[in-house]
Amino acid sequence: LELFTEKACRWVELLPEDDPCGAVFIGEDIAFNSGPMFSPDWLDREFFPRVKRLSDAVHARGKLVMYHSDGNINPILDSIVRSGADILNPIDVNAGMDLEDLHRRYPKLFFAGGIDVTHLLPEGTPQQVADAVTRAIEDTEGRILVGSSTEVSDIVPLENFLAMRDTAMNYKL
Repeated sequence: LELFTEKACRWVELLPEDDPCGAVFIGEDIAFNSGPMFSPDWLDREFFPRVKRLSDAVHARGKLVMYHSDGNINPILDSIVRSGADILNPIDVNAGMDLEDLHRRYPKLFFAGGIDVTHLLPEGTPQQVADAVTRAIEDTEGRILVGSSTEVSDIVPLENFLAMRDTAMNYKL
C-alpha cells in the first residue's frame, strides 16, 4: 500500500502544468453488495490515510478526486469523504446506495453513475430508464454525471442506452 501511494503521489506531482483533466480517478473496489470487504477499523488505520495523502496531492494540483468503489460503501462513506473524495463513482444502486440519501448526507459531493445496469438498463423500457435518469438528476439537484452503476455491456439495448444519454443531455434544471 505504501509503495503504491508513493508512486501515485509522484505521478500526480509529475502531471504537466497544462494538463486539461479536471479530476483524477482513484479506484479501489473495497466493498461487496453487503458492505465493506475489510474492517472499517483497518481501513481507517491503513487505507484511508494513504487515500488522503493521494487526495491531498491531487487537490494541490487544483484537481478533484473521483473515488471509485462498487458495492455498499455506506458504512465507510464518512471515511471516504474525509479522505478527500469530491466525486463518488459508480453509486451501486443494487447494493443499497441511494442517490437522494447520499445527496442529503453529503450535499457538496458530486456523483457519477447511479443508473442500474444490472436490471433496469438491460431489462427495462426506455421510459423506465428516462424516469430513473430524471429522478437521479432531481435527487442530486443536478450534482451527477449520469451513467450506469458499473460498466455498460452489450446486453443493454441501444434504445435504453440512448434513453439514458438523451434524458441526461436534454434535462433542464
